[in-house]
Amino acid sequence: MRAGVPRRLLVVGLAVVMTAGIATASSADRHRAGVRASAAWRSPFASMCAPGSAAVVPLCRDLPTTASTPAGPLGQTLPCATYAGVNDKCESWATAYTDSTPYSGSHGDAPVALVANAAGTRVFMGDTVVVDGNPRMTVAAFDASSGKEVWVSHAKANPPTVALATAISPNGAVLLVTGYEYTSLSINQNPYYLYLTNAYSAASGKLLWSKPYVGLGGQSNAATRVAISPDSRTAYVTGLITIPGPFQRPPANITTIAYNTANGKVRWASRFNGESGANIPTAMTLSARGDQLFVTGQSQYRDVSPSPVYQFVTLAYSTRNGAQRWERYYNGYQDGNNLPTGIAVDHRGSRVFITGMAQYAGSIGAPIYRYQTIGYDVRSGRTVWSHAFVGTSGKSDVPYALGVSPDGTRVYVTGSSTQPDRIQGQAQPVDGVATTIAYDGATGRQRWIVNANPNGLSAAGTALTVSKSDVLYVGAEIGVDGPALSAPGMIAYTGSSGAQRWIAMYDMRDPTVNGLPSVPIALAINPRHGTVYQLDQIMTPLGLGESIGCPTANSANSAVHCTTEAPYPLLLAYTP
Repeated sequence: MRAGVPRRLLVVGLAVVMTAGIATASSADRHRAGVRASAAWRSPFASMCAPGSAAVVPLCRDLPTTASTPAGPLGQTLPCATYAGVNDKCESWATAYTDSTPYSGSHGDAPVALVANAAGTRVFMGDTVVVDGNPRMTVAAFDASSGKEVWVSHAKANPPTVALATAISPNGAVLLVTGYEYTSLSINQNPYYLYLTNAYSAASGKLLWSKPYVGLGGQSNAATRVAISPDSRTAYVTGLITIPGPFQRPPANITTIAYNTANGKVRWASRFNGESGANIPTAMTLSARGDQLFVTGQSQYRDVSPSPVYQFVTLAYSTRNGAQRWERYYNGYQDGNNLPTGIAVDHRGSRVFITGMAQYAGSIGAPIYRYQTIGYDVRSGRTVWSHAFVGTSGKSDVPYALGVSPDGTRVYVTGSSTQPDRIQGQAQPVDGVATTIAYDGATGRQRWIVNANPNGLSAAGTALTVSKSDVLYVGAEIGVDGPALSAPGMIAYTGSSGAQRWIAMYDMRDPTVNGLPSVPIALAINPRHGTVYQLDQIMTPLGLGESIGCPTANSANSAVHCTTEAPYPLLLAYTP
């Protein structure tokens, strides 16, 4: 596994969000293929994206469909076993899920997000189902105590749809999913990509409303993030809107919209044009009181280089009317590329923090990155502090996720750091440990740093969440059986000190399933009793989990899945 861009992320992707669909449970509708598309669903936004973006930005990445390939072992055969310092804890439940039918071409499920409701009774998984190259937004609800599927809903089969983000209302009633749909609107039938935002009943999966957004008439538009106000009345969606031009190429604006959560009516819309290049939002959050909305992303800047180059941009909006209050840029390297990967606010409402990949060496085509974490004053946008982290000079370090302690005094960042390590049984050093850092929220001073490489295995922190009791959970992609293969892991740290409390590594209990490529996508915490849930994308045949056979009973699956390898979601639950 390579630090900076873990190998499996290039194939199965990272962290981003959830999906949707019309509320129907019939077998025929659930598995209808719809419009035929090409076997490989190529991102229509790839031309706008900086080098390396596809590994961490779902908008820039092709959907991970895979043709038939030789299968690995047919699933879990031994009970969970614990190994001190490698697998200290067994999961309380595991659910392997697939929603593909018997297929004739490319296939698979691409999970994108995981959220828990306020009551702590359900967790919701977002998934883009891909059958014969045709994507379709899907969302599934699971019982939080057992992992049993409660309901599943799909977007209509035609046109194709892709999910990029989701949120659940604080009152637990409404599930919001946003992304884009593929359609033909022009005279010459060239494809158009439009914002698509759907609202569902969290109780039943029933579609409440669905709103496409065309924008300025450009051809490539997509919503990338969604958030809901503390009073559950307003939903905020941000994304990119392209402006008509030669061949419908960028420039692209960051366009943020406020919807009435009850009926989807637009309250306001705001556009940000930057320096008239491509602007791509990658993360969004609300202030503690819900009066300000913060968006961060890439903003292309003017440069003599023939290739596009990007800087961080962070924007603050009034949630009352969408007025932009401030904008701030960060560019750490001349002619460099920079990509924000996370944003969060402290719970006292005074600071907003971002982290991301900042180029500090190399070339545009072969950049070398560092962690760059910045704290801004929420009212003025003044930079309060900015700190970089480099593990080994001349190599890349990439932060993937950011969180804040409950009292707002610490900022946590996790990712992949190029600090030499060794994989078991191999003489060659491997660049890659999961490096997690805690900064003082007020000053940016480093409070602690930990490097995780369980039992000498390479690792990358790909997801992060923080409990009410200030326990930090890191979803880790852990290299096993060589640098190209990995297993999902979770590490719990004490927030105040960085002391490791426990580590769980799913496939360490059974040698027959070691090395199936997998990566943590998202984490969620049960607000009632602190159970932490992990959503992983695995490249494996069905059958993982002690109680799950091959084929599973989750959907109308066929045994054909047991003879091919494709991406599927795996949900895990761990007690604190």
